[in-house]
Amino acid sequence: MLKHPPAIIALFVVGYVITFMVTMIGNSIVCYVILKIPHMRNVTNYFVFNLAVSDMLSAIFCMPFTLVDHIIRGWPFGEVMCKVFPAMQIITVAASLFTLVAIAFDRFYAVVHPTTHTFTSTVAARVIILVWAMAITLSIPIFIVQESHYQVYNDIDLTLHTCLENWPFHNSRKIFTVSLLVISYVGPLTIITILYTRVGVQVWFMMPPGVVKVRGDGQGTPMQRKVKVVKMMVAVGVLFSLSYLPIFTLMMLADFGNLSEDQQNFAYVWIYPIANWLSYINNSINPIIYGYFNRNIRKELKKMARKDKFVGDFAMSKYNSRTTSRYDNRTRDTQVGTSG
Repeated sequence: MLKHPPAIIALFVVGYVITFMVTMIGNSIVCYVILKIPHMRNVTNYFVFNLAVSDMLSAIFCMPFTLVDHIIRGWPFGEVMCKVFPAMQIITVAASLFTLVAIAFDRFYAVVHPTTHTFTSTVAARVIILVWAMAITLSIPIFIVQESHYQVYNDIDLTLHTCLENWPFHNSRKIFTVSLLVISYVGPLTIITILYTRVGVQVWFMMPPGVVKVRGDGQGTPMQRKVKVVKMMVAVGVLFSLSYLPIFTLMMLADFGNLSEDQQNFAYVWIYPIANWLSYINNSINPIIYGYFNRNIRKELKKMARKDKFVGDFAMSKYNSRTTSRYDNRTRDTQVGTSG
C-alpha cells in the first residue's frame, strides 16, 4: 500500500538514489586518497576517514530502508532489520558528531597549545574506538524497544507487518528523545562551537597580520595549514548542524508538540521524508568539502576523471575499429560475390 502518488514516489526515489551514489563514490574516494598517499595519514585525516566510513554506513544501512519506509505502509524487512535499522541511524549520526568533537579538540590543541599537542596515531585509534563504543551504547535503548508485529487496519480491511517502538513507561520515549538531542546534537555542537571560537580568537587576534593567509597552491607554513584544516572542519560542522536540525526538530515536536492525529500523519508522510533526505545529503556533501579544501583529493579526482576519459576514449576507438573492420569485410564479400 503506497503512501504517495507515483510522481511523488519517483521524485523521492531519484533524490535518494542520487544522494546514495554521491555519498558512496565521494566517501570512497576520500578513504582511498587517505590510504594511498603516505603524507595524508595523519591524526586529523584518520578522523576524516572515520567520518567517511560513518557516512557510507549510513548510506548502506539506513538510506534504502528509510526510502522504502517513506514509500509504502508496513515494514517488509523482518524483525532483525526492525531493530538494526533505527539503531544504525543513531549510531552513524552519533559517531559522526563525536568524531567532529574529536577533530575540534585535535585542532584546538594544535593551534592554541601546539607545544602540548599530544594527539598521536595511537591516541586517535583509541578515540575512534571510544567514539563507536559511545555511539553503540547510545543506540541500545532503541534497539531494545523496537518490535515487529502485525497491525490490523479495520477501516481498509488490511493487516500489515509493522515496526514500532514499545517503551516500558509512559514518559520513557520523551526522556530518550531529550537525552538523544542533548548527547548527540546540542551538547557536541556546543563543545565544537566553544573550541573553534577559542581557535578563532587565537588565530585572528593573537597572530601577526597576514600569517594566516594560505597560498593558492594549498602550501604554506604549518600554522597556515592548521588554519585551513580548521576552516574545513568548521564548514563540515555547520553543514552537519543545519542538515540535522529539521529531523531533531520533528522529533521534539512529535513528543512535546501536542500534535493532533492528522498533524502527526501529515508530518510522518510528507515532512519526515524531506527531513531525512536533508540529513542524508550531509553525507554526500562532506566529500565535496574535503575536496574543496584539500588539493590531494582534488588531484585524485582529476586523475580519476582523466583515467575515465582515457578508458572511455579507448573503448570507443576499439568499438569504432571493430565496426570499421566488419564494414570492410562485408564490402569485400560483396565485391567478391559481384565479380563471381
